[in-house]
Amino acid sequence: MKKLLSAAVLALSVAACQQGGMSPYQQAYGTNFPGPKDGMAAVYLVRAAAPPDAPPIPISEGRQAVGSLTGSSWMRLDAPPNPLDLRAYGSQDSTELIITVAAGETYFLIAEPAGATNAKLMTISWDEGRRLVRQGQQVPSNYYPGNNN
Repeated sequence: MKKLLSAAVLALSVAACQQGGMSPYQQAYGTNFPGPKDGMAAVYLVRAAAPPDAPPIPISEGRQAVGSLTGSSWMRLDAPPNPLDLRAYGSQDSTELIITVAAGETYFLIAEPAGATNAKLMTISWDEGRRLVRQGQQVPSNYYPGNNN
């Protein structure tokens, strides 16, 4: 029995070495993905690929402009555990999304055009969010918690 157990452990060790010691998940997303800062929530706002002539989608939190997302871009907000009043703007209309974030949690939201004159924000899965972050370009954020006057 001990020989069988030893053989199984050895076979698993050899298989792990052949894969570089990384699971398929780690190979796809890397061994570490930046999580939230202490006492904060990490909110990733992403935009998938868009045509080169597509206008950027401005994002605000409350009355504070946070930044704009162009095709294949993302920004990260480090937010305190509170409700966030986020808004995506189209050329004429905007759409609001209110989410409550918890300290230590990570959230992914996608900004997309909604019709010819509006834009929307929607929550997406971790898998989809991480994939878009890995494929996209980070853009700066003007978000400073507690400064949404």
